[in-house]
Amino acid sequence: MVDDRSSMVVGKFALQIFGQLAQLGERGPHTTEVTGSIPVLPILLDSALLMQNELSLLIQLQDHDAHIDGLHEKAEELMPLIKAKNQKAESLKSALKVSKDKIQTQQLKRKEMEAEADGKEKQLQKFQAELNSLKSNDTYKAMLGEIEKTKQALRKIEDDILSVMEAVEKEEKEYKEKEKQVKAEEARIQAEITDLETQKEKILAEAKTRLEERNTFAQTVPAPLKDQYEAIREKRGGLAIVPMVNNACGGCRMNLTPNKANEVKKAKTMLLCENCSRILYLPQPDSSAAPSSPPIVSAPSN
Repeated sequence: MVDDRSSMVVGKFALQIFGQLAQLGERGPHTTEVTGSIPVLPILLDSALLMQNELSLLIQLQDHDAHIDGLHEKAEELMPLIKAKNQKAESLKSALKVSKDKIQTQQLKRKEMEAEADGKEKQLQKFQAELNSLKSNDTYKAMLGEIEKTKQALRKIEDDILSVMEAVEKEEKEYKEKEKQVKAEEARIQAEITDLETQKEKILAEAKTRLEERNTFAQTVPAPLKDQYEAIREKRGGLAIVPMVNNACGGCRMNLTPNKANEVKKAKTMLLCENCSRILYLPQPDSSAAPSSPPIVSAPSN
């Protein structure tokens, strides 16, 4: 949708041009014999009105493009936020998995210790069965020593199993509590991600609508003029037409020659900055009627 202020400017220029053409029709062609006729020269002088109209079209086109670019930038700014929140959610899952893996490792250790304890019990039963068949006292004493040694090893394993069981029980309790916290945090983060994704989709939808409006408006711009604008815009970071500010280019800040600045003020022809090749124009003194100027603060350095 074209800005109302910009439409007023274009209409103003058109009315001035049509008014002068009407005056010509009323007074008739200029001759030395006819009093009140006017020469063709004023029409040539008022080519400035035609140029002002073309410049106004370009300013409006750039306003469209700047708005669309701004929307895309806003959408892009949301991407790191979405990425950071996804990474945070993954970090919570990873921390929870570490706790789960630790419990599983302890459980596996317990099973290994229980298998070792079972082996000691079987060995103890074997020693006790062999004890009654031994003949010599030395052998008998040696076997008693092995039995006692095996019993001590078995008691230690059983104590270790008990410690592991207590540790697993504590860790499982902590894990369940942590799991609840992680799920609640994940739900909150996911809600924030959904909100950001929705914002991004709305912004991109608006950008699409604005692009359609921009393309419709672009059809009102003469093709050669639009092609020139597009070429400069592509090379100069999206800023093709800039105001002359204090006799300097509003894009690259380079001072203009007095003659160049004067020509920009006359606005009879399309003038480009000799340094950055951007189109130059003189801002309208009446800000309430003039189209909005591009934000020169965002212009590249050259």
